[in-house]
Amino acid sequence: MTAYDDGLSLATIYAAEQNVATAVQTGGAVQFLGGSTLDLGQCRIRTYRPDQMPLLQGMIGALYERHNGTRRQKLPQLRVSAKAYRRAWYDTGQHAIVLPMMRWAWNDMTLMHELAHACNGFAHDQRAAHGLAWRRLYAVLVADVVGPEAGLLLQAALDL
Repeated sequence: MTAYDDGLSLATIYAAEQNVATAVQTGGAVQFLGGSTLDLGQCRIRTYRPDQMPLLQGMIGALYERHNGTRRQKLPQLRVSAKAYRRAWYDTGQHAIVLPMMRWAWNDMTLMHELAHACNGFAHDQRAAHGLAWRRLYAVLVADVVGPEAGLLLQAALDL
């Protein structure tokens, strides 16, 4: 596999995200086939409101600088979609993470998903949007924000 490999389907990635989010929200422990157990009791997926944009912008900026180094100086901006879109996305042209005005999008998992796109490059270059490099970075961001156990679970779910 290369850093640009796109071996997993988008449906598989979304299912992995949902399964990890459900496991974290449920809490407790996850047992793997090899017998090891992962305790998710300390992991939390926080939810936010649009009036918390300054807090979120600061968090995104700090994480971007930490995981992106000096590849791009300008920090990604966080924006609310002016249209009635039903999805969150990373706008490459504006270097912005755009969230719809829907409650489901305002959480750590969605923010880290889109931040991984911002850190990992542009959709217009040769990278696969949800390829191996993106999946690795996404798991690291989830570990940083949600908790290390959630990051490990996401790594397993994304076949890393």
